[in-house]
Amino acid sequence: MDHSDIVIIGGGVSGLAAARTLCKAGFSVTVLEARPRLGGRVHTIAEPGFAIRVEAGAEFIHGDLPKTTALLQEAGLSYRAIQGEIWRNKSGKFLQEQDFVENGDLLTKRLQELREDMTVKEFLETYFSGDQHAALRNSVKSFVEGYDAADSSRASALALRDEWTAEEEEQYRPHGGYGNMIEFMEADLLKRGCRIRQSAVVTRVE
Repeated sequence: MDHSDIVIIGGGVSGLAAARTLCKAGFSVTVLEARPRLGGRVHTIAEPGFAIRVEAGAEFIHGDLPKTTALLQEAGLSYRAIQGEIWRNKSGKFLQEQDFVENGDLLTKRLQELREDMTVKEFLETYFSGDQHAALRNSVKSFVEGYDAADSSRASALALRDEWTAEEEEQYRPHGGYGNMIEFMEADLLKRGCRIRQSAVVTRVE
């Protein structure tokens, strides 16, 4: 490998942002990404048969986040407040829902009654055992593990309560998907002389 002052392991948003900061400061940087794409949890799919780009990873801007919005503005990308409806595929049928989690009111009630912390898995097994709560358990587990990228057997139930009961912030979507932001960061890094290696799995650091 060519010599670099700094090697960054991981080409997700944090790795790319760090690389941009270091390149601007005059360092030579190499980014190593194990996947054959950049972006990490950002994964915007643009297939010819799709009417719009689809987010398979990060989708929303949660509240007024100055660093994210500043980066979008630098890239010349706009964003909009989220709109729309929630639909779920159940047994081959599309049904409209009011929330991402089954029986959210009951979940909120039990979370607010919680006095001592436990894992989300323990919380569900304690307060929502039985077949009648199977859909709720599955939707909470999917929310924690998919939306928060956390392990339900280790994640805090009190942290879930804080997230679930927090005052709703305005949320936004970048026009055309987050992938446009990743493409901007990649192009900017290459312009600054940063080396980017994809499908480069790091097995040892010395």
